Amino acid sequence: MVESLAAKVVTLTESKSKLIQSVIIGTFGATMHSINVLKPGDKETRNILVSYDTPEEFEAPLASKGPYFGATVGRYANRIKEGKFSLNGQDYQLAINNGNNALHGGPTGFSEREWTIFSQPQPNEVTFQYLSQDMEEGFPCALDVRCTYKLEGDSLFVSHFAKILPEDQQRETIVNLTNHSYFNLSGGKDRTILNHTLKLETSHFIDVTPDLIPLSTIPHQTPPHLDFSTARIINTPSTDPTFSFEGQYLHDHCYVLPPSGGQIGTLSFDNLSLSIHTSAPSFHLYTGRWNPWYKETRHGPFSGVAFEPECYIDAVNREEWRELVVLKPGKEYRQETRYLLSAE
Repeated sequence: MVESLAAKVVTLTESKSKLIQSVIIGTFGATMHSINVLKPGDKETRNILVSYDTPEEFEAPLASKGPYFGATVGRYANRIKEGKFSLNGQDYQLAINNGNNALHGGPTGFSEREWTIFSQPQPNEVTFQYLSQDMEEGFPCALDVRCTYKLEGDSLFVSHFAKILPEDQQRETIVNLTNHSYFNLSGGKDRTILNHTLKLETSHFIDVTPDLIPLSTIPHQTPPHLDFSTARIINTPSTDPTFSFEGQYLHDHCYVLPPSGGQIGTLSFDNLSLSIHTSAPSFHLYTGRWNPWYKETRHGPFSGVAFEPECYIDAVNREEWRELVVLKPGKEYRQETRYLLSAE
């Protein structure tokens, strides 16, 4: 149900859910505010997302305030080198908002836009819509974008859809969407996720430069500090000059899945487990180095882990990946991720 027009949030509930009591999503950025969980033996629910206390706090700029807490990110998730790409002989220059590169659709990407409620057929499902204009943030073509959240039992499905609008049927664009939620299964009682256990169903990643641009399109075997193919706690002491902060390794890398997607892995803590499956060919694991402090003592660095199911970094500029992100007239972009919660 829509809670209020002022707050502009929707609450999803599902009678078959044993653990997930509700999911709350806001129209600004089509952003997940909370996944509220009641673990067996607990008296109170816990929100397993890094979040704010009130819906009104989810306001622009989510990119720097959050950063991107729970938001739908686009038109192009992750980085495009120097914000440059070409389509059909036409060169495009995007806004630079991350070092020398374009990140997550630019300074006012989809995470910074007000979406509308397109449909809510049942109490457990809602679809948001955003109509992106031609050359918005430098991207060609007007685009119809939709994000659907559906709660089935203790599974939350997040689906993304996009198509070029009729007035731009003679051109192509690029699309790469993701949800940027940060998870902390303690509900914030444990301020960081360093003691969470993580198991990833892949042992390959894309090696990158210090500003996170791929060195090549060839997947590499994960070195020990990036390897979660055997379950272990996230805590990874490090003195790496590029990827460490306060003596802790900063996980900020793209991991490779099969071309049609697959199981990302499982995050566990306090007898709760979150398993994630996606149709995307990769995901970006990020442990929140830049998460700001909230009310002085909450959140902060390593307060949550994001998985960011999406296509590869800078794919539009890599011949081997390019077609995965190019959207042609008459075609549809679709991607779905499932988050399954279970208790031991």
